[in-house]
Amino acid sequence: MCFKSSIVIAADSWFGSTTFGVAQGFRRLGYEVVQVSQSISFVQGSSLTARLLNRLIQPINVALYNKKILKTVEQSDTRVLLTVKGNHIKAKTLSTLASRGVKTINYYPDFRFSYDSIDQSTFPFYSLFVTTKSFQVKVLENMLGKDKVSFLHHGYCPDVHLPPVQNPLSPEQVPDVLYIGTYTAHKEKLFSALIEKCPEISLRIYGVNWDKSRSNDLLRDCIVDRPVYGLNYAQLVNAVKINLAVHMGVADETGWQDLVSTRSFELPACRGFMLHADNAEIRQLYDVGQEIDVFTTVEDLAEKIRFYLAHEEKRAQMVEKAYLRCVPAYSYDQRAIEIAALIERK
Repeated sequence: MCFKSSIVIAADSWFGSTTFGVAQGFRRLGYEVVQVSQSISFVQGSSLTARLLNRLIQPINVALYNKKILKTVEQSDTRVLLTVKGNHIKAKTLSTLASRGVKTINYYPDFRFSYDSIDQSTFPFYSLFVTTKSFQVKVLENMLGKDKVSFLHHGYCPDVHLPPVQNPLSPEQVPDVLYIGTYTAHKEKLFSALIEKCPEISLRIYGVNWDKSRSNDLLRDCIVDRPVYGLNYAQLVNAVKINLAVHMGVADETGWQDLVSTRSFELPACRGFMLHADNAEIRQLYDVGQEIDVFTTVEDLAEKIRFYLAHEEKRAQMVEKAYLRCVPAYSYDQRAIEIAALIERK
């Protein structure tokens, strides 16, 4: 194969992640992609021992990770480093790369910056900062200058988020209504209120940390306290009647919260019916009432669920229209094309 160019991507990756999708997109563009994962340098595991050990040796791990990035960029003879979020990447690493003529791009697919692994003082050292959140653009432009900031949506992974040729899940194996995602108090409040309004519906909630839920009496039978990834995710989304697209809620003093997220693209790509939290941004992406539907209050959500459970043919028509809108226009292959174009202009 004749490679167009090479690119180093520094970020953790798993089958179906943003990093995986973007890397695959660049590969299909003809780039030689070399990946550097921080997991190589950091102790893995969620046990107390692993967390304590990681905390003790984190400065060493961070130094090793940054050294690995510099060495990999040098050995691959690339002129482009792309990171997803930029966890643990140091300003010195970025400035060293800049002195060597390497362009550095941060594709940031998160609604907040307030993580211990994210150092906002490094942001000005990137050649280009691409955020997936429209509400971050002004803040970043004030911090970095307009010429270094771009807005580009999330996407879906064509290798992962696709309708199964033959879904092994039967209607008896899946709920009517599904949510897949990490626990937050915001989500718990919504789903508890929904069950109070619609005790008759079959709702299942997959994801991590749902053991923190205090609404035990209401949500006990709904919670499946484990995540779902990869092709199993696609099968489940495809098989259920209604997928809920609900986001994290407010997490810090910025007041920021998601308007759209990865699920806003993954659910239609799997040919799953999507009932999404309402906002202007999702309405720009899909034709509401024809491709997807939206809700504002819990009363509205309950009414929409009852309506669509009773109208299978309309759901099927909307699913197909949303799929055609999303695929391939909202794929990470397309995002890679757009990021590559931004890189060329720097």
